[in-house]
Amino acid sequence: MFGFYRIATCVPVTRVADPAFNSEQILKLAGKAAADQASILLFPELAVSSYSCGDLFHNGTLLAGVEQAAARICRETADMDAILAIGAPVRYQDRLFNAALILQRGKILGIVPKTHLPNYREFYEKRYFSSGFGIRNAFVDFAGQTRIPFGTDLLFDAGDDLRIGVEICEDMWSTVPPSSLQALGSASMLLNLSASNELIGKADYRRSLVRGLSARCVAVYAYASAGVHESTTDTVCGGHCLIAENGALLLDAERFGRDSEFHTADVDLERIRAARLSDSPFADSAATTPIPEFRILSAANPPSPAAAQIRRNFERRPFVPSDESLRDSRCREIFAIQTAGLAKRVEHTHAKK
Repeated sequence: MFGFYRIATCVPVTRVADPAFNSEQILKLAGKAAADQASILLFPELAVSSYSCGDLFHNGTLLAGVEQAAARICRETADMDAILAIGAPVRYQDRLFNAALILQRGKILGIVPKTHLPNYREFYEKRYFSSGFGIRNAFVDFAGQTRIPFGTDLLFDAGDDLRIGVEICEDMWSTVPPSSLQALGSASMLLNLSASNELIGKADYRRSLVRGLSARCVAVYAYASAGVHESTTDTVCGGHCLIAENGALLLDAERFGRDSEFHTADVDLERIRAARLSDSPFADSAATTPIPEFRILSAANPPSPAAAQIRRNFERRPFVPSDESLRDSRCREIFAIQTAGLAKRVEHTHAKK
């Protein structure tokens, strides 16, 4: 309603290489988030299998179990109007891809493979997965459904200013993230399914990336990372969830939760549309940047929160920070700007007083 949508970033409890258990946790969390009027349900990278399966990713039994679990998720969300983004390994032309399933009302609308695979220090994804770079106009059979659009050329249009682009974890950290091209290709909401490890200071950098991407893309950017139940052989994941809207951080969830949980924020896509209309650098970028041709896949417009139930803080004095230290810093900056302008004018006119 009025361009508002509720995004739920979901972090389920997982078991490594146990798709049946993981699908059950995904379904429980999806039901709770949908009951909370969530429009978009975003799950972590490889949530169906878990991220840290290692060489088991090449095991046929695991991959068959993933498809069975995905089919169950589809069956049991057939009456759900929300759009779900769930990570899973997907086979295509004798290669394995780290991918995002986008589904609604029990149908997989499309599958987006990860483009940038980390292969340094504690990460070695190229051992298991192929990059989705260059895969366009492709289709795949998966989880009992046939000719599902597959590739990095997918956007999902649900009407009412809601057009979704999807990228996976490392894609966000690249020099030219796929999300930047998706935004120039008209995506207003960008989803990132992640399994980012925790290191000292990395959470701060992650926040700055999400805020910066949402600002540069003049878009909503939602990020959900795998939680603490991934294997800790090589890394520790913290379940970090973030949602930003045109540079403003709306959600920064507490990390290291032990239970399945979801966190929500209500985003304003009418505001995004208005900002893009008035943002000349965005329009110039769209006109001068080579933008790949995207397949626009139709989705039903998901439920949105009623006007009286929108969870959004609106400052009574939006230009005056309520935080005292920030207000003091802002006032000092205003004073410095004004005095610099006045000093230039006095110098130029050779005024005595």
